[in-house]
Amino acid sequence: MLFNLFVTPFKDYLPFKFFSLVAAVFVALGLAAGIPVVAEFAQTGYVSKVPSAILAVGLVFCGALAFSTGCILDTVAKATRKRWELDVYRAEDEMRRRQR
Repeated sequence: MLFNLFVTPFKDYLPFKFFSLVAAVFVALGLAAGIPVVAEFAQTGYVSKVPSAILAVGLVFCGALAFSTGCILDTVAKATRKRWELDVYRAEDEMRRRQR
């Protein structure tokens, strides 16, 4: 409950920052899982930790997906804010016209 109180507004009003943070966590976890695999491949030329390699690729892919989601939602949020501002200006103009 308390988690949603802080996360939901952050996600709704700053989607790029929120999803960039999520993407950074996924990429960091993917690198943590993938670096030993790459090091082993560099030494032996063979990958024996195939599940770790798949996990690393999946985590980095989720990071890229989260980042692109943040970019898209940030654009949508900005467009919505601009539309709201235009509606406020339009309503203000109507009120001024009625007062004359």
